[in-house]
Amino acid sequence: MAERRMFSKSITESDAFLDLPFSAQALYFHMAMNADDEGFINSSRRICGMCGAQENDLKMLVAKGFMIHFDSGIYVIKHWKINNKIRGDRVKDTNYPEEKAQLVEKSTGVYSLKDGEKTKKSGDTETFAEHYDCLPPEEDDGEDKKKVEEVVKESLTTETPKEEKKEETPEQSEAREKFEYETQSEPRKNYAEQIFDVLFSHNLPCCKGNLITFTMRDFRLANGELQKLHLHSDDVIQAVKNYAEVMELKRQGKTWWNSEQDFYHFCEKKTILRFLPENYKVENFLKQKDGAEDSPVEDKIQL
Repeated sequence: MAERRMFSKSITESDAFLDLPFSAQALYFHMAMNADDEGFINSSRRICGMCGAQENDLKMLVAKGFMIHFDSGIYVIKHWKINNKIRGDRVKDTNYPEEKAQLVEKSTGVYSLKDGEKTKKSGDTETFAEHYDCLPPEEDDGEDKKKVEEVVKESLTTETPKEEKKEETPEQSEAREKFEYETQSEPRKNYAEQIFDVLFSHNLPCCKGNLITFTMRDFRLANGELQKLHLHSDDVIQAVKNYAEVMELKRQGKTWWNSEQDFYHFCEKKTILRFLPENYKVENFLKQKDGAEDSPVEDKIQL
């Protein structure tokens, strides 16, 4: 069995996965590290004991559509081929061909029980994770694909007038190169990463600079508070940026604001409401010229 395994953020940072208890999330990582080259595991009890997980955590992973359990006691990770891209000449076939024969592989690389087996196992909610948009969409093999092929064929047979090539100015060339670089770079960072980047770049509390810990702890807890407040993600990100701006003023001694909070308490104590775009004005946080401080007492307490 290989010593290295990979994980896709589309799975491990999806809402469906982050909604799991921490013990179930940890168990998922350990199960994946101990799986064979095709994602099958035969030592679930040993792994549970090793990482302090319980049988309920296993049941949770199955119920939420991250693992499949066979009657033989073998488990398989549903999104194994999304997490791990192993060259065909390096894959060692699983020792559990009977269990593998009960599976079908979707075009997205997701394992699923065959129709006959689904009726036997009512607990296999195979599409739960997919409902949370943690998987790429499946290709449509129907009429839409035929229409696309017809449009492509027509475009190839239709002559289009050639445009005269115009010489680029240095400014246009620089803008084009910047656009090409940005479009070839990584996809836009997700909600949690954008918040983490703001906090980390301004040296604010963010789980000691660990993105995974921040996502699984502070962000997850704070997200529950934000749902109660019905705040849009763009407003939350801007509020964090506004907060970081005030904290920079604090370090320069230019503001009366003295409260430094991690992201969870920033949301849980509703401090975020002060920094929302519609409420925030930086001049309201500046010290008065004569040194007077008219701000409420609770704002000056170090939290």
